[in-house]
Amino acid sequence: MHFSKKLTGFTLVELVTVIAVISILVMISAPFFSSLLRSSESNQVFNRFYPALSDARIQAATLHYAVGVCGSSNHLNCDNDWNKGALLFIDQNQNRALENTETILNYYPTNIKYGQISWRGAGSNNSQVLLYTAERGRLDMSNGSFRYCAEENYWHRMIILPKIGSPRRSNDSNGDGIDETASGVNITC
Repeated sequence: MHFSKKLTGFTLVELVTVIAVISILVMISAPFFSSLLRSSESNQVFNRFYPALSDARIQAATLHYAVGVCGSSNHLNCDNDWNKGALLFIDQNQNRALENTETILNYYPTNIKYGQISWRGAGSNNSQVLLYTAERGRLDMSNGSFRYCAEENYWHRMIILPKIGSPRRSNDSNGDGIDETASGVNITC
């Protein structure tokens, strides 16, 4: 018995055509994916910071110690790099500084890549350390906010912290596509 094999496959022209089409599709979709990543990060800022701020508030109230929250790139000391993470520590002397004798409670990575986040606090003497007091886990200042600043103003976000210490996110209440501050003004960076 004789079996005939029929060879099938791609010709060089077909292979080059498929590679060219895939390359064109990748080039067209690359900006879309970049925009999608930036949009996703701006919408996730609150979800990345909320656990750290809530934990600090709860720890201060339950441990009856002041709890500091600072930006940290290495989870060992405060260096004001909120883009990398938030470090929680017991601030025994309430001086808004992490000292060698003070206990680190937790570290929350934030991994901000497409924007910049900064803290602005009223009544905090320009300190970059938030301090939750032992008295019911309240902030020791009047209020403050984290601002997420991105390339486009419609990606700007804000986490608003009133004195009671419970964070809330900014929103677009007037429908113009840009989130507003607590006073109703578009977020600017």
